[in-house]
Amino acid sequence: MRKQIKLTLTVAAALAAFAGTTTQAATLITTSGPNIGGNAPVSAADLLNGLAPTASSGTFTNESSGGISFLTDGLSNVANATVAGISSGSFLTYTLTGSATGYDITSIDAFSGWADFGRANPEVRFSYSLISDPLNFIILGTNVETAFNNDNGAGDVYVRVTVADDTQPNLATGVAALRFDFPDQQNGFVGYRELDAFGTPTAVPEPSTYLMMLGGLATLVIFRRRSRVA
Repeated sequence: MRKQIKLTLTVAAALAAFAGTTTQAATLITTSGPNIGGNAPVSAADLLNGLAPTASSGTFTNESSGGISFLTDGLSNVANATVAGISSGSFLTYTLTGSATGYDITSIDAFSGWADFGRANPEVRFSYSLISDPLNFIILGTNVETAFNNDNGAGDVYVRVTVADDTQPNLATGVAALRFDFPDQQNGFVGYRELDAFGTPTAVPEPSTYLMMLGGLATLVIFRRRSRVA
C-alpha cells in the first residue's frame, strides 16, 4: 500500500507541472484621483492591450459611451465617448494569446471613471481559467471588489482597482483566460476606462519533469501488473 501511495504521488507531482497552479491569497489595492489630461496610470504594454473579448454579455455603450474596444487601447481616455459605460450584470472574457503554456499572472487592474460624478465607483469580480481547464473560472480575492472615489463633487476622476498577491509572486500560473464580471454598478452603470493584466509566459517544464512523469507512469504500470499476477 505504501509503495502504491508513493507512486501515485510521484505521478501527481509530475502532472501538476502541466496543469498550472492557483492561489487564493489575493489582496485588493484601490487608488483614485483626478484624470485631468488623461493621467490615470494605465498600461499600453500589458497582456490585454489590443485584445478583443472572446465572450461578452451585457451593455457597454450606455449614454453614447464608446464601448468595449476602449477598454484595451492602452489610453487613459478622458471623454465619455472614449470609455465603456458598463451596465450591471455584464461580463467580459479575454483569452490570452501567444503562449501554449499559458501565463503567470502577477496583477490585474480595472480603471473606472466618468466625466461627471455618479458613475465612477467600480464593482468588479476578477476570475481566471487555466490551460488545463479553460472553461472553469476561478474567482480571485473576495467575491466582488469595490472601490470608491473620495471626491464628492463633479469632475473627471478615475478609480483604480488592483488584485495582486500579498504572499506569492503570482496570482496563478498556466492561465488561459481572464474574466471580468460587473455585478451591481453605481446608478445602473459605471464608466470603465481600461482593463490591464500583467504577467509572463509560463515556463515550459524542465526535461527532468518529463522524465519524472514518464518514470512514475511506467513504474505504476509495472506495479499494477505485478499486483495482478500475485
